[in-house]
Amino acid sequence: MMLTKSEALQLIDQGEKVTHKFFTPYEFIAKSDDPEYYQDENGLLLISDFWDHRQHSEWQTGWSVFTPIK
Repeated sequence: MMLTKSEALQLIDQGEKVTHKFFTPYEFIAKSDDPEYYQDENGLLLISDFWDHRQHSEWQTGWSVFTPIK
């Protein structure tokens, strides 16, 4: 199910990992222990301006809950 950016942000706040149609099958964004950061699939901390660079219309939809590939 495709989500909007605001829905994806709500899910992240609830502890879910989310991905986007532009991400590879292994990429996701998740909440970090530090509220100033998000965390990616490699455990790297991303500053909250991650979202500032994703303001264009193509980032407003196309989000989904991340499901690991087995």
